[in-house]
Amino acid sequence: PHSPRITHTPHAPPKQAQAAARLCSLLCCCCCCCCLESTMAALDLKHTASMPLVTTIFLPTAPLPKTTEDVEFQDMLAPCIKKGKEDVVAPLLREMSEARRQAVSSLDPSRTISSADAIIADVRKYLSLVVGLRGKAITEEGEEAAAPGEDDPLPGGPEAAAEDKPGSAGAKPAEAGEDAPPPLLPNEDDEAKTAEEKAMEEVDRLTLADGTLRRMMPFTWKDLGDGNGCSFRMGDSMLEEASTLLALAQVLLQKAKSEPLNDGSMLSIFKWLRQATGALDLSITIVREARVPPPQVPDDLKNDMLSVISEVSLAQAQHITVRRAQSQLGRNAAITPLLIAKLCNDTAERYRSMEKKAKQLCTETKKPSVGAYFVAHIRYKCLYFMALGYSMLGIKRVQQDDEDGVAYGIKNLSNALDLFQKAEMAAKKFVEMARSLVYVDDLTILSQLEDNISVCKGILDKANEANNKVFFKPIPEEPDALPDRMSNIKAEEMGEIGTNPLWTREIYACFDPSKAPDLHIGKVPEDVDCCPVS
Repeated sequence: PHSPRITHTPHAPPKQAQAAARLCSLLCCCCCCCCLESTMAALDLKHTASMPLVTTIFLPTAPLPKTTEDVEFQDMLAPCIKKGKEDVVAPLLREMSEARRQAVSSLDPSRTISSADAIIADVRKYLSLVVGLRGKAITEEGEEAAAPGEDDPLPGGPEAAAEDKPGSAGAKPAEAGEDAPPPLLPNEDDEAKTAEEKAMEEVDRLTLADGTLRRMMPFTWKDLGDGNGCSFRMGDSMLEEASTLLALAQVLLQKAKSEPLNDGSMLSIFKWLRQATGALDLSITIVREARVPPPQVPDDLKNDMLSVISEVSLAQAQHITVRRAQSQLGRNAAITPLLIAKLCNDTAERYRSMEKKAKQLCTETKKPSVGAYFVAHIRYKCLYFMALGYSMLGIKRVQQDDEDGVAYGIKNLSNALDLFQKAEMAAKKFVEMARSLVYVDDLTILSQLEDNISVCKGILDKANEANNKVFFKPIPEEPDALPDRMSNIKAEEMGEIGTNPLWTREIYACFDPSKAPDLHIGKVPEDVDCCPVS
């Protein structure tokens, strides 16, 4: 009313009225665009610099270090050494004792400054000597217990491993005449066997160790799966191999945990975690091949504990993959929030798949069990990476700068915030569960979660402000689905461990495993100093 020149009245000429309308429309558009641009610039939705980062806290390696008693092989094997052969085997047994002491020294979890390659080399040297105990004793007539050929490879070598496989190139199929019936198909063969035949095959498999040198002496290690901190005396050298590899994995995990995580250390930590997984996978294989009766196996070598630790170790390595991707965001066009969300989804699903196995480790005891400790950690990490994945999806959506993007961004970020808060509660439970077993840096764990919650809230507040001032889009009821998992991470295999050349036919002829004493296999309670009762 105060500007008749831009108000359409009957007295205004038609051309002037049209120009006035166009000017009014243009002014309105300019005002809206300026408002939108200034709002978006203030909200900084396209360039959200702050984002929730992957946690830097790794799983504490174990409630107790994997320690062992010293072994003098000459003394321990004395009952099984044939009379007059003591000097023949002395160099080998002395080398085994020294190699074991060196390996055990390298496997001290407190010696994290030692090179991982040097530690692995010490372990491989010792294992190449212990693998020789898998071989069969030789009788006075010069024939082995199983009467293999004279030129057969020593146990543990790649040739022997290949020949043991039914489908390997070294296995010779039985020759059949022209009139012989065709071989049965696998399913038909299984159905043709009686229950008695199958039972006899099982017995045969369980007695494969007969005639070998595996059961001539005991080995005692701390049992990480025992809630009372007991050690376990084992009567099979293959379990000695598996325990040594578990101790190696523990040291590699300890190195990964103690190393500050930064751009310079990421690749080293990534390698140690994958090496730890490789050591654990080989330990699992050895325990499976040993086929030792369960009562004669320590808890940390059975009930899927090795499998859980192996899977956790590889998931920890995936932490590094996510962290490196985040550090490249904005600098590498191939790295996007969607890619990081895929990695987070893979990591979360890795933890989710472990939970069932970890629950099997829980024991009914008043003391906190190792299984409950693992379950608490797994739940905390699963929720955390789900939250991180949804936060990445939320950031991607918000950066679209349109009404659908902001609306779905708000829903994804709200879901991420809820999951971060649940992860915080799970982390507190994990800290409480771990406190009685091992030191946990609860201040860092909880402060990092608080930082992530704060960052997520900040991005969510900006997105809500943009929607309330610019887009006015209703928020959808469901968030976006997390994208398909993406990962190519795998363990770094230990590789074949062959038999040390010190194991010769002459050496195998010096032992008589039938003379082995009672090894007193089982739990070894810890000595407790207390006052005598009068």
